[in-house]
Amino acid sequence: MNFLTTPEAPLAPADSALSAEAFEALYREHWPAIVDYLRFRVGPADAADVAADAFAHAWKARGQYDPSRGVAAGWLWAIARNTANAWFRGRPQAAESLAEGLAMDASLVDLAARAESMARVAEAVGRLGVIDQEIIALRFGGGLPYRDIGDAVGLTENATTARLHRAIRRLRIALEGSEVP
Repeated sequence: MNFLTTPEAPLAPADSALSAEAFEALYREHWPAIVDYLRFRVGPADAADVAADAFAHAWKARGQYDPSRGVAAGWLWAIARNTANAWFRGRPQAAESLAEGLAMDASLVDLAARAESMARVAEAVGRLGVIDQEIIALRFGGGLPYRDIGDAVGLTENATTARLHRAIRRLRIALEGSEVP
């Protein structure tokens, strides 16, 4: 069954800003990275479900996509980020923190080897601000370039780069024994 033509999600009208074919290409290109990013945000157990919700929201909103405001990938990543935030709002018992995802993610072995333990890394990341956690998750969980991260969080590419470097510097300080400022 084709994801784009189910009875619940009919094809976009002819005047849609994002055609069914363009959406399908976006889906194929970004699904794996969005699931990886969401593993950081919501944990491995719920990542695929939240990603599916994000793509369903994007499918329904594809007629509102405005190419003059940025590339479709940035629009899609912003929807994924907003869907993750909504997931947390619906679960008051869930701790909205990148720290839990980092603690469970086996793909960060290199980062853990540089630190004393993955728990220390997760704790240090958990003390960063929400936007810095988002930038780290989008960069290292989603593998996005700085421009796309900036589009997703509403910052310029330069501001995104600077924030990531400052966040990493604060993580290094925290992991060396100092407190995160």
